[in-house]
Amino acid sequence: MMLVTVIVSVLIATLGLAIAGAAVVAGRAIFHKGKAPGDDPKPQEEFDPFQTGSRMERRVCARRQGNPIEILIGDSKGENTVGKAWVVDRSMGGLCLMSPAPIEAGQILTVKPSGSSGAPVFWLQVEIRSCRPNGSDFEVGCRFVKAPTWNQLLYYG
Repeated sequence: MMLVTVIVSVLIATLGLAIAGAAVVAGRAIFHKGKAPGDDPKPQEEFDPFQTGSRMERRVCARRQGNPIEILIGDSKGENTVGKAWVVDRSMGGLCLMSPAPIEAGQILTVKPSGSSGAPVFWLQVEIRSCRPNGSDFEVGCRFVKAPTWNQLLYYG
């Protein structure tokens, strides 16, 4: 009688292990991402357009459009205002401006919103990366010299 109990217990345990093993094999076959080893010698990177932009895009940060914000453009130290422009596109990495006058690429300038309504908004340094005609205005690509805080970026739309 005891021998029968031991044999039945061993059979039940073996059957349970076999079913668990089959479940693991079936789960791997169904939910396994990728190909079997040797099928593809170079695995491709996973592409996430929300994190990296399009494949042709060189930007690191996602850009967003919004209402144009008028800004003042100052010299590299923010001591003198040299012009005005409009922010038409912004990201954590920089700004795209519409300017009535061309701005030479390679310069370090400062920017700040013109209508800050008494809020303590400081000049942010930007490097002019590009300037190209866009109708009667110029589209100016700027990169922040030092990344602004999220609160500072909110003033730019």
